[in-house]
Amino acid sequence: MQYPGCPAQEAKAIADHACQKYSGRVGRSSAAKTFDVETIELAVKAHVRHKHTHYDQLLSNGWVRTEARSAVAEKLGKIVSEWSRKLPDKLPSLVLYPFYGGGSLPLV
Repeated sequence: MQYPGCPAQEAKAIADHACQKYSGRVGRSSAAKTFDVETIELAVKAHVRHKHTHYDQLLSNGWVRTEARSAVAEKLGKIVSEWSRKLPDKLPSLVLYPFYGGGSLPLV
């Protein structure tokens, strides 16, 4: 997993948004269908830029896209880096682990 620290609801939102039919977004490209690392990275960064920074506010205030991206680059980098290296703070309350002999054991 490329972003093990990405919260599950964020991962779902990224996938849903990137893969909207007829959108032309990165998730609809042939690269995304093969889970191309660069394409997934672009989708994650776009999500973080729009949902976790003031990027859209800067654009609506007349900032040029490249300047707005530069202004939020540090915060974007911190979040993406955090998602890249750690597990989410809240893990599911029930996780099933396979065990020798078939089936699985719940770990609560």
